[in-house]
Amino acid sequence: MSRVRRRTAVLVALVLAGAVLATAAAPWVTATTTSPLAAAVPLTVSGHTAVPLVTAGALVAAAGALALSLGGRFAARVAGAGVVLGGGLVLASAVGVLADPVPSAEAAARAAVGVTTLTAGPHVQPAVHASLVLGAALVVVGAVATVAAGRWAVADARHRAPAHDGPAAPPRAVDGATLDERDAWDALSRGEDPT
Repeated sequence: MSRVRRRTAVLVALVLAGAVLATAAAPWVTATTTSPLAAAVPLTVSGHTAVPLVTAGALVAAAGALALSLGGRFAARVAGAGVVLGGGLVLASAVGVLADPVPSAEAAARAAVGVTTLTAGPHVQPAVHASLVLGAALVVVGAVATVAAGRWAVADARHRAPAHDGPAAPPRAVDGATLDERDAWDALSRGEDPT
C-alpha cells in the first residue's frame, strides 16, 4: 500500500471524481405521473436533482485529489482524507436513493405537474449503482493515499538547491587582503576577478 505513487493516486482520484459527475448527470430515477392534460407524464430525475450531495461529493474528491499533488506529507494525508470524505458523500447519496427512490420521484412530479401522485414507478436506473461503486472506489483510493502519503517525497524537495557537504570555502586573500563575500561580489560588479 505504501508503494502507491503520488501521481497514480491523483490521477485515479480525478478520473473517479469525473466519472461520478458524469453519472450524476444521467437519469437516476424514472417514474410516471398524470396531469389534467395528459394521462401519462414521464418523469426523469438526474442524480444532481435527486441528491445534490452527489455533485458536492465529486467536487470535494476532485479538490482533494488536486491537493494531493501539491502538498507535503501532512498536507497529502489531509487531502487523502478529503478524497475519502467526497467518496463517502457519493456513496451515501447512492445508498439513499437505492433505499428510497420515492421522494425523488414525487419531487419531480410536483415540479412537473403540481401533484405528487405517481402512476408508475419509481424505477432506479443503473447510474445509481455506478455511483455507488465509484463512491466506494473513491473511499478506497483516498484511504490508500492517506496511508501511502507518509512515504511520498516532499513535493517541493525537487525544487530546492542541493545541500552543500562540509563548511563553506574560506574567503580568499588577494594582494594580502582577505575578501569576504561582499567584497567578492563588489569586485565582480566592477568587472574584476576576485579570485
